[in-house]
Amino acid sequence: MFVGYRYYDSKEVKPLFPFGYGLSYTNFKYSNLTISKKEITDEDILEVSVKVRNTGDMAGKEVVQLYVKDVESSVNRPEKELKGFEKVYLEAGEEKTVHFTLDKRSFAYYNVDLADWHVETGGDFDILIGSSSQEILLKERVKVTSTVTLPFIVNRNTLVGDLLSNPTLAPVARELLAKNNPFADMNSSEGQDDASEMMVAMMQNMPLRAMVNFSMGAFTNEMLEQLINELNQI
Repeated sequence: MFVGYRYYDSKEVKPLFPFGYGLSYTNFKYSNLTISKKEITDEDILEVSVKVRNTGDMAGKEVVQLYVKDVESSVNRPEKELKGFEKVYLEAGEEKTVHFTLDKRSFAYYNVDLADWHVETGGDFDILIGSSSQEILLKERVKVTSTVTLPFIVNRNTLVGDLLSNPTLAPVARELLAKNNPFADMNSSEGQDDASEMMVAMMQNMPLRAMVNFSMGAFTNEMLEQLINELNQI
């Protein structure tokens, strides 16, 4: 996933000759980047076009490159990924329109739980046009909505906060926190309520596996595995 230009982008390394780089006896100007829609689903096709003009005095060829960037992803992804390229030959002063077609795979990542390619719903993606991976000249943004609902798979590394934000599993998660609350022996009922809220706040970013140590023996690994199995059957 982080090979070549994708590694350099992620590490913010600027190589002397970036991916897609090339020399020419002429110059080119990019303009009028157009996308067919501003919002699509993962079942739609996005048409992209851009104009390229030879602004020099000699004929030449240019490789127009299209990259896609997931603006905000919940999984590790490269800074941007090449999703299309087209070589065009232009006489001096000539202009052509280059066309690209993007489908679901252009925006998707491989989801191991689904064992399939998946697009995060409601995500914004930048459509980037450039002459190399470092020379990005034009940009447009599209919002992609997924038609697939991801199953919520609970495992030892699932965060307590993720459970609490799931409307189906939240009641079970709160019951678990109440049973393993080390502040439960506070005298007043008001103190117990405050302690419960404190417990929830503390454990928002804690994985379930940490409950075993946090409960000081009251919650065992066997109990955790049983809980995970029960949650995944809800």
